Amino acid sequence: MPRLSWLALLGFAATLVLLSAGLAPTLKSRQLQTTCARQARDIIYRLLQEPAQTEELDKTLAQIAPACAEVTASQALLSNVYFQAGNQAWQAQQWDAAAAAYRTSIARDPGQAMPRRRLAEILLYRDQQPAAALAQLQQAQVLAPHESYTYMVMAHAYAALNDPEHGLQAAEQALAVAKTPYGYMVQGQMLAALARWPEAIASLRASLALDDQAAVTYLLLGNALQANGETDAAREAWAEAQRRDPSIQDAGVHSPP
Repeated sequence: MPRLSWLALLGFAATLVLLSAGLAPTLKSRQLQTTCARQARDIIYRLLQEPAQTEELDKTLAQIAPACAEVTASQALLSNVYFQAGNQAWQAQQWDAAAAAYRTSIARDPGQAMPRRRLAEILLYRDQQPAAALAQLQQAQVLAPHESYTYMVMAHAYAALNDPEHGLQAAEQALAVAKTPYGYMVQGQMLAALARWPEAIASLRASLALDDQAAVTYLLLGNALQANGETDAAREAWAEAQRRDPSIQDAGVHSPP
């Protein structure tokens, strides 16, 4: 599993000190900040090495509260510790460990959107549990309504539940927040699922206008053109897809980035 350097760990621990509620720069406050940051650093390091071994770590994590009680809200701090551990497990593609860390992060501080979205992606793309994923995404969307990527994942969750109408609504919400190539591609996918071929073609071309290197978008465009009776244009789109990625015919669209 990838490990952060001690310098990076110290840098993260230092950010915890910035959460302090305006303590006077007394010797006592500096000692509290130092103790809190040191314990947080040590706990983060252990979590990054063995993120799945939470039972033993929970006992250690409980020890940080007294040291940080006068510096910051301990539950928010612990939530962030687990979120960082989940991200490291994600990078190592240790999905069970990542999901466990994100669940603990949410339990520590339910008001954080990012661990919910990351957990939802694992539930949707790896565990094939779209209903459970959608529940997490809906809560994440309430907590962070201006995060466009959450809406895109929601669209795929709705599609997996055979509800492309709501999937299209989610894609349109994503584009209302930010006009991105991926947003237009997802919109095209939802329109294609509804057999609205001319609109799907327009959305996929809008995606390629912003990013003409995405092989999978050419593949989807070719499929939509073929369904719309534009065979020659479909062949051209498929050729572009394969030119950019020779393995595109075996590529999956729905996988965590």
